[in-house]
Amino acid sequence: MVTLRDIAEKAGVSRMTVSLALRGDPRVAEKTREKVRSVAKKLGYIPNPNVSTLMSEVAKTHYKESGERLAFFTSHTTAMGWKQSDHIRKYYEGASVRAMEYGYVLEPIWTLDPSLSPAKLMRVLWARGIKGGLVAPLGPEARSQNGRTLEIDWSRFAVVELDETLAAPKLTCVRHGHYNGMLLLLHELENLGYRRIGLTMSRQTDLSTRHRWYSAYMFWRKIRELDDSLPVLFYEQPEARELKQWIRANDIDAVAAVDEIIHDALIAEGISIPGDVGFCLLDRPEKKTCRISGISQNSRLVGESSVDILVGLVRRGQVGIPEHPSQWLCSGTWVVGETTCRIGDVLDEQPLFDRTVAT
Repeated sequence: MVTLRDIAEKAGVSRMTVSLALRGDPRVAEKTREKVRSVAKKLGYIPNPNVSTLMSEVAKTHYKESGERLAFFTSHTTAMGWKQSDHIRKYYEGASVRAMEYGYVLEPIWTLDPSLSPAKLMRVLWARGIKGGLVAPLGPEARSQNGRTLEIDWSRFAVVELDETLAAPKLTCVRHGHYNGMLLLLHELENLGYRRIGLTMSRQTDLSTRHRWYSAYMFWRKIRELDDSLPVLFYEQPEARELKQWIRANDIDAVAAVDEIIHDALIAEGISIPGDVGFCLLDRPEKKTCRISGISQNSRLVGESSVDILVGLVRRGQVGIPEHPSQWLCSGTWVVGETTCRIGDVLDEQPLFDRTVAT
C-alpha cells in the first residue's frame, strides 16, 4: 500500500504537505500540489475511504481550529525515558504527524510523574480538554510493578493501546503482526535457498510478544518436518560461544534473531556472514545505515494507524474500556540487506500462510 510517507519522500516534501496537497488545500502552492498529485498517481496511491470521510467531517466542523489535544501516555522511569526506545519514538512520530492532519496536538503525558497523584493527573488531563489518548508500550518499571497496569480512570477517555503490553484493562490495540512477520521472513529465506533456519531470542522477548514469533516458527518446523532437529535457542543474556555451538551442532544455514547484538557476537566468534551463515532480524532497525536483512515493523505506520482509530473513537464519543476489544495489525516488510544471499533454488512459491500441516 502506498502511503503519504512514500509520496512525501518521492516528492521531497513533508507528509503534512502531501496531505494538504491531495485535498487541494490553497495553503499549498499550486505548483507543489500538482507535483504531489503527479507523484501520487505514478506510485499508484489509493486514498483510504474511511480516513477521507473522517477528514471531511473534521473539516466540516472546523475541528482543525480547535487546537484540541490527544494524550500519549508513557510509563518509563523518567519523563523522556520513552525516547530511548526506537519503536516508541517512531510510534510517536507517526502518530504526531497524523494527529496534526486531523487538527490535534499529540502531547506526551508521563503517567509515573511523582508530583502527580492519580487523582491530580486526571484533573490535569480534564483541564487540558484531553478526550482521548494512546497508551505507549509500558516501560520496564511499569512492566514489573502493579500488575502491568496504569492508574488512569479509563472511563473518561477514548483510548487505544500500542503493542498490547498492558495486562489490564483490555483495550483496542494496534500492533505489529508478529506471527505473519515470522512466516514472511521464513518464506523469503527459503526462497533464497536456506533450509535450516534457526531461531534465537531472549525469554523476555518471547513473553512480551506473547509467543507469536515462536508459534509461527513452530508451525513452520512442523510443515517442514523439522520438529526435533532445529531447537530454538532461548537465552537470558546471549553467549557468543553458545551461539556458535548451537549453529554448528544443528547444521544451521541461516539465523533469525531479534537483537542486533547477536550479529556482532557471531562476527566476534569468527563466523562469516553471509559466507558461513545467513543472518536476519525479526525487528530490523528502521534506519538507513542498517545493512542487515530482515523484517521492518513499519513503526511509523503503527503510530499513524493508531491515531486513525483513536480519532474515530473520539468523534463518536466512544470512551472507556470496550466491551469487546479489537486488535488492528500492521504488516511488516521484508528488507534485503547484506547479511543474506542466494545459496540455492526457490523452495516453494506458495506462501507459508497457505500451507497445511501434513497428517
